[in-house]
Amino acid sequence: MLGTPLYMAPELVCHQKYNEKVDIWSLGIITYQLLSGLTPFDANRMEDINNNIVNKEVSFKSTGWRNVSKAAKNFIQQCLMKNPKFRPSIDELFKHPWICDVPEEENEEAVALNIQENLVKYQYCSQF
Repeated sequence: MLGTPLYMAPELVCHQKYNEKVDIWSLGIITYQLLSGLTPFDANRMEDINNNIVNKEVSFKSTGWRNVSKAAKNFIQQCLMKNPKFRPSIDELFKHPWICDVPEEENEEAVALNIQENLVKYQYCSQF
């Protein structure tokens, strides 16, 4: 097994050839977790985690995403493209509007509080 299961790209789960795009996938997972305090493909069993990584689409329906910008969600969606051929390179991501554009209005306090609450919940779910 290569990497931490929750951060593994579909091509690693399926034992296919892989390249640097697996790191873009992991960046998407980390960004998702930092902005929401949740993990996108979590499950209780390794088999279910792998199935979610390969088959489940990323969702922004939980309340943790209420105050997160569309640009941030798009950045994550781009990183979490199932097919690595369609995942952007790191150079392309550096040009993404979420990275380049300064937001006109921010709701940082509400976002930060929600993230903190979700990360505390996640901490208690860890098997370690």
